[in-house]
Amino acid sequence: MVGIDKEARAQLLQRMQEGNSTDPNRVVLPPATIKVGVFDFKVIMVKDDSLSKEGSLGETSFNDLTIKVDSNTPLRRCQAILLHEVLHSVVFMYRNDSESETPELNERQINSLTFGLLQVVRDNPQLVDFLREYSERAK
Repeated sequence: MVGIDKEARAQLLQRMQEGNSTDPNRVVLPPATIKVGVFDFKVIMVKDDSLSKEGSLGETSFNDLTIKVDSNTPLRRCQAILLHEVLHSVVFMYRNDSESETPELNERQINSLTFGLLQVVRDNPQLVDFLREYSERAK
């Protein structure tokens, strides 16, 4: 189960039900862990005051291998925040350290990728099925 206290979990479940227009009885919680490279990042839903940067809705710790997401956000925003943090993890894991300057993506670039990928996934379910087939065959 996702790292979350009882009160935050209840709030999150309510927002997830409200935010799911296709089936309000179906609640999908974020995964407990997300594998990026060889590491499993623990997903933790937190209250906004426990994030280290004021005003931040999510953060990734490469030392602790955690991704924290503000549990006070609506479903679609929560999905975007989680994907945003996953993209930071991917860039960190797959950067080429042999280069003199580490290719890092700035927040604007990560935001563009986040919302672009969410739109592609939403509007192209056949692509998602095709990619899922790739991942199933790779096991």
